[in-house]
Amino acid sequence: YFDDYHQFQKPVIQDEFGGIYLDGNGDVGGYPLLPGAMLRWQGYNHTKEMRFEQQSLSYGKVGEYWRRLGISGIGAFPILCSWDDGNHWFLGDVADGKKKALWNDMTVVWAEKTVSMDIWDRDFVPSEKVIVPIHCINDGQDSTIIQYRIQVRDMAGNALFSKDGAT
Repeated sequence: YFDDYHQFQKPVIQDEFGGIYLDGNGDVGGYPLLPGAMLRWQGYNHTKEMRFEQQSLSYGKVGEYWRRLGISGIGAFPILCSWDDGNHWFLGDVADGKKKALWNDMTVVWAEKTVSMDIWDRDFVPSEKVIVPIHCINDGQDSTIIQYRIQVRDMAGNALFSKDGAT
């Protein structure tokens, strides 16, 4: 998804990324390598909710990372595939058009203006100091100030740290 390949400083090769192919019920599709991959990512007792979360993280975080690098790309074919080829990004029957949560995780990939945190680890110990690079991306024609808030929350959702920023 780009207008002109000259906009990129480096050549890019895109293969399938994401790799979490689920049907509308959160079940693994018919592609033969999927059951083994799901066991590697989720273990033996994975639930539908765990699979949906992994699907969202997989597509969203990889797409967000590429966006920070200035690469325009997503794994487009799994959006609407057959059961044999990897499934789709919709809940239930595709004809109903009810989107899976991963569409929200792709907002950072598609939005004209966005904020991206370059952080992968989500588990920290008390008093640990963490550097979090913030990327404010504005592909629009205006010079809008992008505001953001970084928060660290505990497992109960309580904010332990909060910092506002703008660029």
